[in-house]
Order: sequence, then C-alpha cells, then structure tokens
Amino acid sequence: MDATVKSQDNKHGYGIVVQDSQNNIIASFLSSATSGLPLIYAEAEALLRALSWCQAVHFPIDIIVTDYQVLVSKILKQQKDLLALSSLIWKIIHSLSSFPNASINFTPRTNNFMVHDLPRRALGTDEELI
Repeated sequence: MDATVKSQDNKHGYGIVVQDSQNNIIASFLSSATSGLPLIYAEAEALLRALSWCQAVHFPIDIIVTDYQVLVSKILKQQKDLLALSSLIWKIIHSLSSFPNASINFTPRTNNFMVHDLPRRALGTDEELI
C-alpha cells in the first residue's frame, strides 16, 4: 500500500495491491479523500482502508508492505500517546487482529514500485476503483 498528498487541493490518494504467494496481482484498489493532514495520516488511512477492504472481500493477509517506516514503527510499538495519530494507529492495530498471521514490514520506496503510481492516479478521481 502507498499514499500521496496533493497539498494545494488538500487531497490524499491511496493505492493498494494484493498479490498471491507467487507475486501475481490478484486485485488493486485506489481511492482519494480530502483532508489537510500530513502524509503520515494519509499513509495510516491507506493502511486502514486496505485492511477494511481485504476483510470485506475475505482476502487473507500474510504480509503487509509499506514504504513509510515511521508508520510501521508506530504500529509495532503499540504504545498509546497523546498524538492525534494515536487513534488511527489503534484502529489499524485492532483491524490487524482480524489477520492473526499478518506481519507489517517496511520496504524502501524503490521496492514498492508495484503500488507507487496508484495513489497519484487516485488523485484524479473521486471514486473508489478496483
């Protein structure tokens, strides 16, 4: 999963790719939303949407990959704090409980190429596309 922010429009784009164990693409999802929040919120929202979508369509998840290391660290630490982001992180942690075998991993942006362009494409639409 990945996200991007278009600050002049206060718009976030989200992109998600689901692959099988042989790295074949099973499905992809893109969407956008309007918000003036920083990129980490867009990344967290993208992950939460990905988890909700996979749960709704009954995709099992084993590995979640993102190129936003700060988000991965916050989820793995599972520490409550007073930041506004904390509420979103706890929603993600709660959603992850639906996927007991899932792990979340950081990968450099150069390795996240499969999904990297989807959030930019999402900025051009107000619909969810699957």
